[in-house]
Amino acid sequence: MSSSRKGCGGGLYIWKGQQYRGAAAVAEAAGVNARTVLYHLDRHGDLSRLGIGSGGHNQKPGRRGRQVSLCGRRWNSIQAMAHDLGISSKAAHRYIRAGNVDGLIRALMAKQVGGVPA
Repeated sequence: MSSSRKGCGGGLYIWKGQQYRGAAAVAEAAGVNARTVLYHLDRHGDLSRLGIGSGGHNQKPGRRGRQVSLCGRRWNSIQAMAHDLGISSKAAHRYIRAGNVDGLIRALMAKQVGGVPA
């Protein structure tokens, strides 16, 4: 099987003003899989959206998550609060979405006395 076959990604690509030989070279520079490069070409026809990320993984510098406060303590993001309380980010988001402040307070109290959140 030849690597110059259409769809194998062996061509010359331009991404962010740089030339790359092959989808693998673009993928390495972008920090993604070669299949992701080919997906962008098939789906969008170019590589302009490659590396943007999904859902804010590549946020602009200086942009932070939503500030949260609980019982007089303040964190710059839900993830920072979760880390400090010893719970997962997913659990913290779930508590907040459900309006379950008691679960967060329980985790905060457990952290303050050196216990494990229930």
